[in-house]
Amino acid sequence: MEDPLSDGRTRADLLKLVGSAEQLASVERFIFAEGKAKGVEAIRFQTGGGLDGTILVDRALDLSDLRYMGRSLCWRSPAGVVAPSFYERPGNGWLRSFGGGMLVTCGLRNVGPGSQEGWETFGLHGEISASPASRVATSARWDGDRYRLEVKGEVREAYLGGPNLVLRRGWSTELGASWIELEDEVTNEGRRPELHMQLYHWNFGFPLLGPRSELHLTTDSVRPRDANAASQIHRWNRGEEPGGSDQVFYHRRRARKRGFESAVLVADRDRSDWGVELSWGAATLPHLVQWKSCGVAEYIMGIEPANCLVEGREAHRAAAVTPIAPGETRSYRLRLTVLDGRAALARAVAACRRFDTIAREPLLPPRSGKKAERPIKAKEMR
Repeated sequence: MEDPLSDGRTRADLLKLVGSAEQLASVERFIFAEGKAKGVEAIRFQTGGGLDGTILVDRALDLSDLRYMGRSLCWRSPAGVVAPSFYERPGNGWLRSFGGGMLVTCGLRNVGPGSQEGWETFGLHGEISASPASRVATSARWDGDRYRLEVKGEVREAYLGGPNLVLRRGWSTELGASWIELEDEVTNEGRRPELHMQLYHWNFGFPLLGPRSELHLTTDSVRPRDANAASQIHRWNRGEEPGGSDQVFYHRRRARKRGFESAVLVADRDRSDWGVELSWGAATLPHLVQWKSCGVAEYIMGIEPANCLVEGREAHRAAAVTPIAPGETRSYRLRLTVLDGRAALARAVAACRRFDTIAREPLLPPRSGKKAERPIKAKEMR
C-alpha cells in the first residue's frame, strides 16, 4: 500500500475525501479487560500505511504489538501482557512478567543479572519496564500536509533514600508511514550521581524471522558472550530451524563515535523482498547486544542497542563509565522502518557491512576473575 500523500494529494485534497482524518490514521487509548493484563492501559495506533501497533502506558510506554500489513514483526511471550503489579524483583522473577513484544526497555540502573549493593537490591534488567507512565498525552494533528501521530509521557524511578531518575519518552509516526520513531531523555533529578544503564530490547519474531533470515549490521566487530556463542559465531547472522540453542553476541564499531548505526533483518535472504531496519544514535548507544534464540516457541532475534553490556552493575562500573550527574540529561533516539520491496531492502543492506568482513574478537573474560565453568545460557543472564 502506497503512502496516500505520495501521489501529490495535499491535506486539503484528503479532507475532501473523508469525514474525519481518523478514517486515514488514528491513535486511541483503551484498557485490557481480563487475565494478568486486566486494568493495563494501552494506546493503539494505525498509520494507514500498513503499520499498526500497541503502546503499553502501564509498562513504561513500551511497544507491545507491532504489525505490518497484518503480519507480526515481533515475538510474543506466553506470559502475554502483564500488569506491573505482578513484577517480581528477586532472582529471575523479571521473566514472569516479560511479555516480549516489539520493545521492552531495560534499566534505568541495571541491565543483566541482579545484585545487591548495601541495602539496595537490583533485579534482572532493572525495574523500569514494570513502571507505569504518567503525564501521558496522545495527539493526531496536521503539520502542513503531514498528519502526525504522537504519544508522550514520563516514567520515574525514584524512592526515599534512593534515585530520582525520570525517563521522558516520545513515540512518533505519521499518516502512510511504515516507520515509527522513539526519542527518550533520561534526567537525574536527584541529589547524587547514578550509575545509569539503558538497553532497548527489540524482539523480532516470525514471520519476519525464519530459517532463511539474515542480519546485516553497520558495526565491524563481533564478540561471543560465552563458549556456546563462540561455537556458533560462523552463523551469528543467520536464522535457524527451530530447536537450536540460544547465543548472545556483542557488536560494536571500532571507530564510530557519532552518527547512526543500523541493523537490517532480511526476512528471506533468497527472496530479499522485505525486512526491517533499526537505526539508533551511536554516541549515546555505543553497544549492540544480539540475542539469537532459535528454541522451540522461543524463536527470537533480539537486536538490543545499549549504553552497556548485559553483565550487570559491577561490570559496568568496572568499565569506568561516567555516572549521570545531578541535573544531567542523556538522550536516545531510535527508528524502526519496514522495508517493503527489493529496492528498499537492497539499499539498506548495501549500507551495512557483510558478515564476512566483520572482525571476530575473543570471548569476554569470566566474571569476577573466576575460572570459566559450563557455558552460560542466555536465559540465565536475561
